[in-house]
Amino acid sequence: MRDENLLHKLYELQEDMTQLEYQAAVLLEENKLQEHGEKMKQHQEIYTIYWNMLQENVRDSYHKIIEGRVGHDRFTDKIYIDTLAEIMDEDNSLVDEYNGYFLKKGYDLFGCMTYWIINKEGVQIGESYDYFTDESAISSFRYMVDERYFES
Repeated sequence: MRDENLLHKLYELQEDMTQLEYQAAVLLEENKLQEHGEKMKQHQEIYTIYWNMLQENVRDSYHKIIEGRVGHDRFTDKIYIDTLAEIMDEDNSLVDEYNGYFLKKGYDLFGCMTYWIINKEGVQIGESYDYFTDESAISSFRYMVDERYFES
């Protein structure tokens, strides 16, 4: 589920780090070493806050997915947060509703997309299923509902 407050704060911190890096680079070019050191110290403080927020509020599986999409060592780039927002939107989302049953998708502990079925009472039925596309998951889900696969 998307956490707007977390994303907003991460975007703010990321922007602050980017500005401080630029300011520090300018100061270094001007040989203003003391001011450069101060900017780098400020950057490190913000980096620590940013890092701790990511570690405390973002599932490990999300980090694996993001790194798979944007590469390693990009976690201070804006694209990292953009991708985190996309993953939050994708996780635990409703894919289809059919005859009172719901097909949802989300990420498992290993960062793989998986699908599961929720009955009319809001309880997950059976285990999760792996499909390559939403379309194939929907087709299989509707077949199972039509065939009363869940009724005992």
